[in-house]
Amino acid sequence: EAESCPVPEADNYELVPQDPFGEQVLDLFKAAAIFILPFAGPIIAFAVWPLLLRLVHSVLGEEKSLLELTQMTLNPTTNGIVVACLATALGTLTSVTVWTLRQRQLDVRANLNKEACDLNLLRMALAVNIGPTGQASDAVTDPCIYVQVLALLRQYAARVVLETSKRADARRLERQDVGNSELAGIVQALSTWGASRNFRQDIVQHVGKLNEVRSARLAQLSTAFPLIHWVILALIASSIALCFLIEVDQSEGRFYSERPEDSVRLRLVFAILVGTFSGLAALCADLNDPFRGSFNIIRTTDQFFVLQKKIDKELELVLFQTSPLLTRGDVERSLKAADDGTGSVDYGEFASMLEQHVGAGVDGPANKRVGADMQGARDSGGSGSKNSGNVGNAAATA
Repeated sequence: EAESCPVPEADNYELVPQDPFGEQVLDLFKAAAIFILPFAGPIIAFAVWPLLLRLVHSVLGEEKSLLELTQMTLNPTTNGIVVACLATALGTLTSVTVWTLRQRQLDVRANLNKEACDLNLLRMALAVNIGPTGQASDAVTDPCIYVQVLALLRQYAARVVLETSKRADARRLERQDVGNSELAGIVQALSTWGASRNFRQDIVQHVGKLNEVRSARLAQLSTAFPLIHWVILALIASSIALCFLIEVDQSEGRFYSERPEDSVRLRLVFAILVGTFSGLAALCADLNDPFRGSFNIIRTTDQFFVLQKKIDKELELVLFQTSPLLTRGDVERSLKAADDGTGSVDYGEFASMLEQHVGAGVDGPANKRVGADMQGARDSGGSGSKNSGNVGNAAATA
């Protein structure tokens, strides 16, 4: 099912909000969690070390000849086989995870830059060919077409901003119909209007590039690691920490004079181990969200705000020249009213509604001008008749 891209209901087309209060609180919470976790993990591990060791010992229980078992069997098996396998698996999965998440951010940033360039080229091509100041042979005589195209282009820019903001939902991006966007409405409007073949082919090429880049960007944003991936990483790290606790849990032999739970050295080693896992977890959590944290690409979308302002300025100019009574709010409401209820816009209905608004806006000033001209003509006729009567009276008197 297609997902609609809401535009703010305001006459001045307010920019899509990026940091409401709720988002600011979420940003603060995540930033605090990412920066605190690498320090909180080892501190907590150092503090609860005696409790953890006693818990492990109570669960495992007492064993006869534990020292001999540890030296002859447990240590070689654990260190040589179990821990080696766990460390290899954890290192491989962690490196793949970090590289994939970072590469995803770089790919999304590159696609956003390409999309901004292609979108700006499309805007310039439309302005040159069908704009009121265009010099091409396809210079439009019906201003409604250019207003319709600008409105759809601005709506597409707002769609890109929403898809690449902190408000983006990966599940909704995955469900939406990628091919159903405002770009299809632009092509449909130009085909219905009857633009030249070469111009339509040029626009179709620009639209094809934008669709290709947008498809790749949405695929990158909506494809993330599933929950089971993070569960496996957590289980492997916990298994390594548990192996350390099992090896340390000895109640006789070399720890007879000093119990393991009282050893500061063992506490420090365990705190370092937990701190390493906490730091890796914070790094993965930071990279997992492309638009929050230290590694973010949110500033890449600023160029779309600039593009929106350019389109707004151009749309205001066209509306002022063609229909001063028509505002951008009317254009926006026409676009919203053309929604068929499934998240898709009926571009034919939008064009009809926009033509009615433009026609009403143009006829209103024209009727006022005609009325003013007729009133002026009547006033001039009355003054002429009065002057003629005065001249006749003067002649008769003479």
